[in-house]
Amino acid sequence: SFIAGKPSTDGAFLLREIQDAVNSAKGWRIEAENPPFTISRRGPLELRQMVRRGEGLNFVFTVCDGATLFLREALSGISFYADESLGYATAKTCEAKAPFLRWNDLFANLVSATRVGRDDALGCTILSADYSSLWALGFGVVTREVCFDEERKVPRWESFDGVSGCCNPMQEKYTYQKIERDPEFAPGEFAIPEHDSSFRFSDERIAVVNSLPLCAAGGGAGCPKWPGAFGGIE
Repeated sequence: SFIAGKPSTDGAFLLREIQDAVNSAKGWRIEAENPPFTISRRGPLELRQMVRRGEGLNFVFTVCDGATLFLREALSGISFYADESLGYATAKTCEAKAPFLRWNDLFANLVSATRVGRDDALGCTILSADYSSLWALGFGVVTREVCFDEERKVPRWESFDGVSGCCNPMQEKYTYQKIERDPEFAPGEFAIPEHDSSFRFSDERIAVVNSLPLCAAGGGAGCPKWPGAFGGIE
């Protein structure tokens, strides 16, 4: 391990290898089974992501085309909620579900990093890293483990054991069933979908988007595509 952010062993070397692999990639395609989601990502502002939540029709579908953010979400249970909305594509609004894609600097707040073994079934090396805090991911003090395929330069799974908020224990694990680094993307893979009439378009969110000064004044090249472009939306 190494202390106070000063590398002293191969644990730090592997952490740097993971960071370089993530930062140098031009794009990713990921399928996860725990929790279930699929991601296509090219750069910080192009994303196509489906995240399923529990049983039934519960999901969040996100598309960012470089300028516009599109959200379609549904929640079933005692009542049913279905909504579509538009906004600006930013690095924050277009964040990917896979945590390793949200880490620009794996060394920030790092206390120690150690190689702890190998997952022979998946052919990846397990790294354990302790952090003083990871508030960007919603954690306080946290231990992160990642199993990294050093030949393919991809993570196969990662887990977190920490504290959420002031004092709530939290454990999460992400298992990547399929992962491709620098894949070929289909034409239109990041295109904004047409409006689905079975989903309500949120008046509240339209009001927020329309309140942006530039777009309220008549729009421009950097403005989202407006709801009227879909046609038939009240």
